[in-house]
Amino acid sequence: MSIVAHTPARILLIALSNVGDTVLSLPVLARLRAAYPSAAIDVVVGPRAQAVVLSDPRLRQVIVYDRNRGWAQRWQWLQRLRREHYDLVVDLRSTLWPRLLGARQTTSLWRQPPRAMLHRRDRHLWKLSTVGLPSVALSPTSELFPIPGAASQTVDAWLQTWQLNGRRLVAIAAGARSHIKRWRADGFAAVADRLSSEQRAAIVFTGEADERSVIDKITAQMQTRPFSVVGQTTLPELAALLGRCAVLVTNDSATLHLAGLVGTPTIAIFGPTDPRKYGPRGPRDIVLQQRLHCVPCEASLCRFQHECMRYLEPQEVYEAVVGVLENTKAISSQQSATSKPER
Repeated sequence: MSIVAHTPARILLIALSNVGDTVLSLPVLARLRAAYPSAAIDVVVGPRAQAVVLSDPRLRQVIVYDRNRGWAQRWQWLQRLRREHYDLVVDLRSTLWPRLLGARQTTSLWRQPPRAMLHRRDRHLWKLSTVGLPSVALSPTSELFPIPGAASQTVDAWLQTWQLNGRRLVAIAAGARSHIKRWRADGFAAVADRLSSEQRAAIVFTGEADERSVIDKITAQMQTRPFSVVGQTTLPELAALLGRCAVLVTNDSATLHLAGLVGTPTIAIFGPTDPRKYGPRGPRDIVLQQRLHCVPCEASLCRFQHECMRYLEPQEVYEAVVGVLENTKAISSQQSATSKPER
């Protein structure tokens, strides 16, 4: 039996508005491209999320939807999409848009994933089952987030400038869109210092330009000197950098989800949000979250004193990172031993 009744020539993927959710939806794009290699695929994203897909070679065009536009502008925008005559519309927002666009085939507005399916990545992929595409497990590969050669070359230049001299690179993403998802600055500083002095790791801080004050507060408390690319990377460059790192230490953020796509082991610090929905999925990933009566609250403001983040001690985070580093080193040693030619 064929996957669908017809092979679509034009596909529209209606993705999410924020960066993190859009990164989590990229496996859907990978699945669509694998199923329909010759189709022209467009994507609709919010203004902030366009950075995720602007340089993606799998796409014909990126269409930005700004909900702050007036009704007249939104109507013109919708008419523009109607003129594309899409064969298939995959809507991750569950809106009426697919029906208004007159596509030959659309994902279901009414059918919802099973309640037991919590993770957002799984729920996005499940949407494809409503148009006959099976939801399959995807491993971190370049097909999930293609990295342009120019981005890799930029990162290679940084590494050459930094002269790491064989030191393992540990990335720290201490920012997050919501302040209540951020772990304490002194905690990040203490962990970074110990990794640098006791593990000889090279520390690099990542983040958006508007998170520079958050990172500055951390580095001001450090005794060792880290590297920083805060406000300096495109998303493909960040992905390329994460791919060179032995481990990422991060809050619940878009960087966490990007690391999952490139296969970087992650120590994910969770407070108010639910790791069952947004946590990392890799075999070497570790989630650290305090067991409190209010966790996860998934609220935008804390009703208490932010205990879910304040009570997490640097020692626990440090030990988790060291465990991943030692496991990665052991795996590398085993691979080196099995790859040696017999004499």
